[in-house]
Amino acid sequence: MDNSERIHDVLDVGVWHELPSVGVHLCNVIDNLALIADLGYGSTSLALLEDEGLRVVAARRTTTAVGPEVKTRIGKLLPRPSIVAGEISTHDDSVEVEAYEALVSERRVVGSRKRQQTGAKDRTPIVYITVASPVFDASQSVVGIIIRDIAQAQAEAPGRMEAEFMQMAEELVARLRTTSLLDADLRPFVTTRRPGDGVMRVDVHGIIEYPSPNAVAIMRAAGFENRVRTSHASELPGGGFAIMGVVGRHVASQKEVTVAGRTLLYRTIGIDTGAIVFVEDVTDLRSEQLTVRVKDATIREVHHRVKNNLQTVAALLRMQARRATNREARRALVEATDRINSMAVVHALLSQSDYESLDFAKVARTVTDSIVGGIIDPSSDVKVIVVGDEDIMLPAPVTTSLAMALTELIHNAFEHGIGMDPSATGTIRVELGRDFERVHFTVSDTGRGLPDDFDIHTTVNLGLSIVETLITQDLGGTVKAYSDHGAHFVVEIPYRED
Repeated sequence: MDNSERIHDVLDVGVWHELPSVGVHLCNVIDNLALIADLGYGSTSLALLEDEGLRVVAARRTTTAVGPEVKTRIGKLLPRPSIVAGEISTHDDSVEVEAYEALVSERRVVGSRKRQQTGAKDRTPIVYITVASPVFDASQSVVGIIIRDIAQAQAEAPGRMEAEFMQMAEELVARLRTTSLLDADLRPFVTTRRPGDGVMRVDVHGIIEYPSPNAVAIMRAAGFENRVRTSHASELPGGGFAIMGVVGRHVASQKEVTVAGRTLLYRTIGIDTGAIVFVEDVTDLRSEQLTVRVKDATIREVHHRVKNNLQTVAALLRMQARRATNREARRALVEATDRINSMAVVHALLSQSDYESLDFAKVARTVTDSIVGGIIDPSSDVKVIVVGDEDIMLPAPVTTSLAMALTELIHNAFEHGIGMDPSATGTIRVELGRDFERVHFTVSDTGRGLPDDFDIHTTVNLGLSIVETLITQDLGGTVKAYSDHGAHFVVEIPYRED
């Protein structure tokens, strides 16, 4: 979803969707709420002003501490507090007083009251305090409020690491109050605090003021033996490349470096006082990704070789068909060739795909073109049309069975409907479709239609018997046939979009 769509869908609570630059900024705030929540040990929300009051348009619970809200607040209207003697009343515990104080005063407000967790059952409620920070547009008008709810125990008695992280969260909020997080190309920058991340604070001179224990361990694993705290960022493994270009600047970056056999992913956010750095050791992840890529390449190569072998068998059958003097034998060989080609088409597409699923619509068109090219003379008056839905993604085994069924039905349309003579005329129409519960296709022809006593379940026609077996027994679907100015075969199988 692009920014304009997100502005319209997420922020359409007033006129924000008419102010693209403001909307982009607010979207960037929303995208980084999870980072603020986890780094600051407090659930974090963004509220925008409506006629009735402030309404929460986005919220992220912290994963690093217990939050005050059991249920999501997204969409919740925060009623306006009452004014007593010219001051905002703080007696109603359900009212977000701090948010409205921040809105009116246009400054950061730290709540002095202690509130209890709402919605909790069978456990002691969490006591928390609220911090509200206004978000400004380019003209310095308040356009939103960032609301952070922090457990009292976390806020009043944090450990060294918690205190450092909470201060970094405050600095990120201070940055987002007026400007978006942007990379060097002025594109919105989004990140989160991930499990196993090392976190560092760097001052404006590039000196490491604080490294988390994880950061120290990651540096040690990458061969850095000096004391991390008080070292210069350029001395760290890859630090000169990944950190120093951002320090003290209003830009952010994500860079990956490989040092001493370790691969480190740095995400660095420049702030006025230096930079906040998240570093992750992704060595094992990259190794696993390489293994997966090698496996995928091997699988694609296998599909490619299977396709080549099937095409070789089809070519041999085609040669045999040309030499056959018996008409029935020639027809049987041609049909066998096309059956094999339909399987070869599936393997050919799998050899070019990163997934074990295929677009049946693409397979159907390729199979149809292959059959038509082998049967119809370019000067023939017979037309074959494929219409209907696109992007019908199905597992490869399902696609293979449908392709073979389609092959048999097209052959049947030629042989028993339009005719195989060079002078034959008519139209064969393949129509593809899907909905939430099924995939279906119809093969119709303008030929003489079906016999009055036709029953696909009892037919002795080999091709139609193959269709009935593939669809009903293998795929749990149905095959229906009827006559209406020609023969019509309707195939349906169960299907659900995940």
